[in-house]
Amino acid sequence: MNRFILIIITIFIFAASLSAGIYVELGNEIKIPLPDNWIVATDGGDFPFQLVDTNLTSDIMIFKSEIPPSEIITNDEALKQSVQGVIDEVILSLPEARILSNTGYFEKYRTGFVLEFLSFDTVNVITLRHRLLGFIYLHPDGHQLLFTVWAKSGEDTYPAVENSIKTIQDGFNYSGPRTGDVFNPSRGVPTYLYLILFMLLGLFFFMRARQLQRSRVRFEDDEKFWRCECGRLNPLHQASCRRCGRYKIPQQYSS
Repeated sequence: MNRFILIIITIFIFAASLSAGIYVELGNEIKIPLPDNWIVATDGGDFPFQLVDTNLTSDIMIFKSEIPPSEIITNDEALKQSVQGVIDEVILSLPEARILSNTGYFEKYRTGFVLEFLSFDTVNVITLRHRLLGFIYLHPDGHQLLFTVWAKSGEDTYPAVENSIKTIQDGFNYSGPRTGDVFNPSRGVPTYLYLILFMLLGLFFFMRARQLQRSRVRFEDDEKFWRCECGRLNPLHQASCRRCGRYKIPQQYSS
């Protein structure tokens, strides 16, 4: 969860430092609808990307981050805790922040969250309305990809751009490598399971060899020793048992 929160904090810091249709492809792996009166404001093919409306009242930042295999989100409860951590440690630290809605979602191949909140811009002295979407995919290599699509506008201007913002965010599409199940991927057998299987097979063959060895010893015992009723083996020339003193009983043969 700490890694997840750190990613969101980094996104907020970076975005705060920036001035704040048709489908367009960004970074050779995502596509988004671009409504009229919106343009891509950043050059180059690397994240983050910035979209702005032509009236310069609103903008959308798109970030990409990686969650390492040791910290991936594996169920709804883990997602809920991570998002709550973002709210408590990041969003509520903004001036006059207030949460409007907090929604998680699961679509099998991806999961994520939608946060809507207000904050106060102390530079421009206005209240900002935010809509933050997170999209999480599981990469075949074992790490998760987190795409954050963060929209913000002045509270007064937000109603005029709300539909455009939702069109862009809800139309987000990642076309890169991903598994079919973000929580329970269909993978090959993990290496450690192969190791366990190898150890079990080794144990099986070891026990099998011991059993065969004991069988051979028992066969030789019958040739060179006699076994007393108490269970002790005695040489054939020994007339009485070395443990309990019983005498060897001659073997009887039927005619």
